[in-house]
Amino acid sequence: MLSVPPQYPNKAPEISIRNPRGLSDEQIQKISQTLRSVAEARLGTEVLYELIEKGKEILTDNNIPHGQCVICLYGFQEREAFTKTQCYHYFHSHCLARYAQHMEEEILMQQEEREQHLEPSPRQEVGVQCPVCRETLVYDLCALKAAPAPQQPLELYRPDAKTLQHQEELRLIFKRQQEKGGIIDPEAERNRYFISLQAPPAAVDPRQAASEPLSAEMAVLRWTCQSLRQDPWETKCCVPAGRVFVLHLSG
Repeated sequence: MLSVPPQYPNKAPEISIRNPRGLSDEQIQKISQTLRSVAEARLGTEVLYELIEKGKEILTDNNIPHGQCVICLYGFQEREAFTKTQCYHYFHSHCLARYAQHMEEEILMQQEEREQHLEPSPRQEVGVQCPVCRETLVYDLCALKAAPAPQQPLELYRPDAKTLQHQEELRLIFKRQQEKGGIIDPEAERNRYFISLQAPPAAVDPRQAASEPLSAEMAVLRWTCQSLRQDPWETKCCVPAGRVFVLHLSG
């Protein structure tokens, strides 16, 4: 019980413990001494909220926090390492270490990007904020990283009846669109265009046509095939005089 005198906060509140249950005399005396020490150390400032939280912390020292870790979204289990921040929020120590390390890297990366586009300026200290209330955290990253990972239960995903029904409806829609040609098959699209050769008509200049090597014709044909695969409508084919390539486009 806290009794606030008229001179508060210049005078410490009176602290008394009434109707204790499950506490020994030594524990009661230790709690009273701890709370009085906090009140005397914060004399001149508003300390009631801190005294209440300190009392709750002492009474629940051997208990686990209620609720979930907002980083991993799992609850706290027995014998798991957790951390309470100065803003009175609880996290798994392992989760808080991963979060703090990731945020430090993000902040440093943003500072480097700003320095590349703006004039260099003195670097500010990395300040990681609480993921709940955005207050700047004070932590020991090495100690947090040494904590074991939380015992998260393995949950297998099992779709419910509504999800299975929706999947079946989508499968039928896909099949119907595929039968009507509404689904584009990349492999079939690549094979839509083919090239056939027909016997060329009489050459305009037989001597010039005879002087053209066959390898040049094959080179033009190969280039035409490759161009048609990329964009058949913009392909321009230049063939030697006296040689005619007839291109048939299907589809």
